[in-house]
Amino acid sequence: MFPGTCTFWAPGLMDLLHNSEAVVKRDMVPTQYTVDTPYMVGPVHFYTIDLDGELVMFDTGPPTEEGTLFLQDHVELERLKHVIITHCHVDHYGQAAWLHANSDAAVYFPYRDILKIKQHEKRLEKMYELLSGMGFDEGYLVRFRESFNRGTVFPPVPASYLVAEHDVPDRLGINILGCAGHSQSDLVYTGNSWAVTGDTLLRGIYQSPLLDVDLENGGRFNNYQSYCRTLYNLAQLRDKTILPGHRQTIESVDATIHQAVFCRRGYRPCFWKGVERPVSCVLEGL
Repeated sequence: MFPGTCTFWAPGLMDLLHNSEAVVKRDMVPTQYTVDTPYMVGPVHFYTIDLDGELVMFDTGPPTEEGTLFLQDHVELERLKHVIITHCHVDHYGQAAWLHANSDAAVYFPYRDILKIKQHEKRLEKMYELLSGMGFDEGYLVRFRESFNRGTVFPPVPASYLVAEHDVPDRLGINILGCAGHSQSDLVYTGNSWAVTGDTLLRGIYQSPLLDVDLENGGRFNNYQSYCRTLYNLAQLRDKTILPGHRQTIESVDATIHQAVFCRRGYRPCFWKGVERPVSCVLEGL
């Protein structure tokens, strides 16, 4: 004891302090890192955060030499335990195989992306059928297949990977929202105060037609219909700090929903046969 000091003990005090520290850590927001890409979309973000004493990474950046060097300089690879992917577009998962080989991290892919990995040839054949039916000639189809197989559209995947929707440990406190639209596999990961959204909230993304195969039903994936359903999940993000895949921020979740519901010219509510209720219902709570 030092002069002029006193000490006291209360039952459960250390537990209280420990729990308070845990709450503070849970409320921390992931750190954003930005890497240049050679793609039209420009720079891409990935994020890291300590959860339950484990270093977690969301997305990875592109499979470029610059991207690899950036990871070596900025990520504590010896501490990395989890690499969680929002969707398997090259700029978001391009370093997954490298990270798996150069750390002890488990890699988690969305279920729909795992289907595409495991059924790659079937997917290409189905896309051939779709493109041929739209009038694309054989020369284009050959070039299309070559581009898919040369490893630039789909970089190598890790030797092993897990299903994000089922295998992300509960102890990390990460909630997972399916938000298909930009791709059929888009996932949003949320903590108490934050949401890693990948490309789900990119402005105008719902207006971009997507040519892809739904491997669960064999037909063309309908990204517009899927995005209409996604709007209900996006409304759950209104109180979160949004951590997007590109650009620094978004205007707001409300603005994104308004733009989607009242889209293009005048009043055009996003409604599609098969959607359980008109998406304009989302606005009732805004």
